[in-house]
Amino acid sequence: MNDDISKLNERITFRTKISVPDDMGGRVLKWADSQTMWAWVEPLRYNTVNMERIESESKAPSRSVYRVRIRTGNELPKADQVKWRNKAMRILTRPITLPDRKWIEFQAIEES
Repeated sequence: MNDDISKLNERITFRTKISVPDDMGGRVLKWADSQTMWAWVEPLRYNTVNMERIESESKAPSRSVYRVRIRTGNELPKADQVKWRNKAMRILTRPITLPDRKWIEFQAIEES
């Protein structure tokens, strides 16, 4: 991906689990939205963490893996999940700054 900012055409929301009171006087974990930003989201055929094949030509995966890129300069919140197009996706990889220092990239997998 070059410096083409027009590819940032998807909105993603970073989410973290928080503990909130429940109706019985205890606590329950819930997802809380923390930050929304523009991103480029691309489905992957391979999980680049371990190069495991994700899908074959004849069979679609049960859960899709995506490469997500955002611009550097965005402060990334501590998050375990992103929401994209009403899909909850668990963050698989630690976000890394790419060599051109203009993009931050990570992988995420659809939650079942």
